[in-house]
Amino acid sequence: MSARYRPLLLVAAVLAVLFLLHGTSLGTRLDDYQQIKSWLDRQGALAPLWFVLGGGLLSAIGVPRLALYFLGGMAFGFAAGLLYAQLGATLGAVITFSTARSAGRAWVQARLAHHPGLRRLLDQRTVLAVFVLRQLPIASAVISLALGVRHAPVGVFLLGTFLGFLPEGIPLALLGSGLGKTSLWVSLMQVTAAALMLLALAGGGLHVYRRWREIEPGEHYEA
Repeated sequence: MSARYRPLLLVAAVLAVLFLLHGTSLGTRLDDYQQIKSWLDRQGALAPLWFVLGGGLLSAIGVPRLALYFLGGMAFGFAAGLLYAQLGATLGAVITFSTARSAGRAWVQARLAHHPGLRRLLDQRTVLAVFVLRQLPIASAVISLALGVRHAPVGVFLLGTFLGFLPEGIPLALLGSGLGKTSLWVSLMQVTAAALMLLALAGGGLHVYRRWREIEPGEHYEA
């Protein structure tokens, strides 16, 4: 299955969990979930801070950043969870980007030698180019390393990365937020909206990927 369609498996899993929670005795677990959310709320700024810092470090060492959005939506709700996950994912990308400026240069340059299309995008040094790079089916860490090696401007990297993470982050945070709602109908509406966005994203990603393959042959993998 294409990496763009894999989040839809999560949609199916969330739907199964919802019907278990609202249709069986497992529904009592929703009370436990609400108590955990209340505890997080009582921590003030401490819980978001640890989430952002921990998420940044985990994504920097290769943990899929999309998990941050799902967990953020579950723990903090859609809007706050999306923001904290964005900050964590961007922090992880910055750590990788900064590391590339002092290490790993030869490894990245060797990989770029066989990908002229990727090099052209990297050399544009614009927010739009970074945004497009983030939509390609290439591991996020590889993009951050390459941008660091090619000395992309820090401001361009930050803004392009922050915006580039949003298309996948929004539906995943919405999906995570919908899992813990006490109303089944509210949960289903959020899950449906997330599924539709993921389908649209998958279609758009497939178009970008086909255009990419026209100028950049070979297989790429998203992480």
